Amino acid sequence: MIKLKFTHKFIIYIPLRDGKNKEIPKSDMDEILNHVLRTLIDLSGGATMIDGIGYWKDEKNSINTTDTKLIMCYFNDMERMKNILINLALWVKKETNSKAICYEIDDGLYMG
Repeated sequence: MIKLKFTHKFIIYIPLRDGKNKEIPKSDMDEILNHVLRTLIDLSGGATMIDGIGYWKDEKNSINTTDTKLIMCYFNDMERMKNILINLALWVKKETNSKAICYEIDDGLYMG
């Protein structure tokens, strides 16, 4: 029996609306999602994408929501992967014109 154990986890939350709450065109979103998936598959051997809904309070204390895609992968080599994953998250932030992007590495959630 083959046993594999991956010691690190990465999840990126990709908003389907931009920083001005406008829907990102499907062709653009498909390109973003495919780029993230290809990158993570190339780096870790596999990835999973699931639908989600993000909730947050704005500066007026109003609750907002947006549809999101969560893409996750598992890996072992943190030293090799950390900067690549952070740069991938920053690329998603730029491509989605978001005010912030959320991602997790292991048990830590990062926003920026």
